[in-house]
Amino acid sequence: MDASLRANQWTIDLQTLVVMPDHVHMIFTPLVDLERAEIFSLARITKAIKGTAAHLINRQLGRPGRVWQAESFDRVLWVSEKWMRRLLIFSTPREEGIGVFSKRIPLLVGGAKTGAELRSAGQVRTPAPTRAVRIIGVISDTHGLLRPEALAALHGSDHIIHAGDIGDPVILKTLAEIAPVTAVRGNVDREAWAKKIPSTNVLEVAGISIYVLHNLNELDLKPEAAGFDVVVCGHSHVAKQEMKNGVLYFNPGSAGPRRFRLPVTVGRLHLKHGTASAEIVEIFPGAE
Repeated sequence: MDASLRANQWTIDLQTLVVMPDHVHMIFTPLVDLERAEIFSLARITKAIKGTAAHLINRQLGRPGRVWQAESFDRVLWVSEKWMRRLLIFSTPREEGIGVFSKRIPLLVGGAKTGAELRSAGQVRTPAPTRAVRIIGVISDTHGLLRPEALAALHGSDHIIHAGDIGDPVILKTLAEIAPVTAVRGNVDREAWAKKIPSTNVLEVAGISIYVLHNLNELDLKPEAAGFDVVVCGHSHVAKQEMKNGVLYFNPGSAGPRRFRLPVTVGRLHLKHGTASAEIVEIFPGAE
């Protein structure tokens, strides 16, 4: 359920969600990818949801590895007179305590209303547009120091990722004044406040799945197999980007106290055309 709710308003406008013991029923309106001038496909939507779900399940069970079977059994019912004649039953899941998410839409039995009638009544909405380009600000290893120059570089971001070694919870609150923040704790984040921050996290933006952890050496899954497009990490203080097996690996470097004469940097992810590219922003050059 959490994975599906995370996709809501990024790739879909979720109407109803019913989580069964071994499958999920969803009614949603796909959003529009303005850059491609097309509606997000079922393949892109399910890839994002399944990738997030696999991560959350493995984290809960404390294990790596495959969650979803190789075959695809995704089914889609388009808004039309045919699917409106389907019987939608929600009483059993509620009685059994199975997770249910639903907006206030009528439960339909039989074909009393057509898709056109529902659309005119406002019960099936036209897909809302999404921004053509998303900018994700990426920062790491602040170690309690949030420089004004780093904040300036992150302004204009649609979302911000902090890849760990935060050092002070005030930093996350300050970043949140610019944009929503997805954060992970690093090896120096040992105080009580840091226990609420996960060691790994997942962000879904514009159909792009991003896996976040602090130390890349602790990566315990194959991102390409889990459906992730980007892996964001920190820890080394060395800014780096590379493509491996179709996955973009991105370390924005350190924005905190200078270490080993390395430059002080942050990063940006540009999400466009359903792909991600990375940019390293140098705040202060390396010391000579």
